[in-house]
Amino acid sequence: MYDKEEIYDEKIAPLMKEVIKVCKEEGINFLAHFYLAEETEEENHLHCTTYIPGEKEHDKLKDALKLVRGKGYFTPHFTMTTVIKNET
Repeated sequence: MYDKEEIYDEKIAPLMKEVIKVCKEEGINFLAHFYLAEETEEENHLHCTTYIPGEKEHDKLKDALKLVRGKGYFTPHFTMTTVIKNET
C-alpha cells in the first residue's frame, strides 16, 4: 500500500513551513500538491495542497488549483487544502 503521510509530516512539512514563509514575505505565487496515500477499503486518497496567491495572482496557478481541488480532470476523494493570503 502507498502511504507517505508520515514521511511528509516528518521531512517535507518542516521544509514547506519555510517555503511558505518566504513566499508570503516576498509575495511569490505558490502551489504545491502532494499525493500521500492511496485509497483502501478503510480510507480514501490523501492529498495535501498549499496555495499562496502572492502579490499578483497567476491564472495558470488558479486553473491548476481548480484541477487539484477536483474541478477538472480528476476528483480526489479527500484533500487537505491550505490557502494562505497576505493580510497587510
